[in-house]
Amino acid sequence: VKELDKFYQSIYNIAKPGAKIIFSTLGPESLKELEISYSNLNKKFPKIKLNDISYHLKLLQLKGFRNITYIISKRRNWYDSLKSVILSIKKIGAGVRENRCGLAGKNFFLDIENIYGQNFAVNGHLPLTWEIYYISCIK
Repeated sequence: VKELDKFYQSIYNIAKPGAKIIFSTLGPESLKELEISYSNLNKKFPKIKLNDISYHLKLLQLKGFRNITYIISKRRNWYDSLKSVILSIKKIGAGVRENRCGLAGKNFFLDIENIYGQNFAVNGHLPLTWEIYYISCIK
């Protein structure tokens, strides 16, 4: 959360007056299927804290941005395997911090894949929910 505060402050500091800022970020409903699968193994889900839209709006206002608008898009993508789910998350730049452990090995990965499939698979495909916030504002 402190990192987000610093990020918005940095954007405000470098933007010219009147500049329009447009960006997207993930909301807390993202990756729920993966989170549930981890919790079924009694493991803590190694996720990034995803804030709801009201937090982003409040923080942007506190930093001095104005004319803040947003659109929330919820979508469910389908994947052929857990590996493709993980790769889709990595493609957007999400990952585990250097000082945190990743997956615990092949058996752990297979256990998660099994639970994920049992709970969510439809016709052999795995869903993954994405909640995306599209936000624009003016300095």
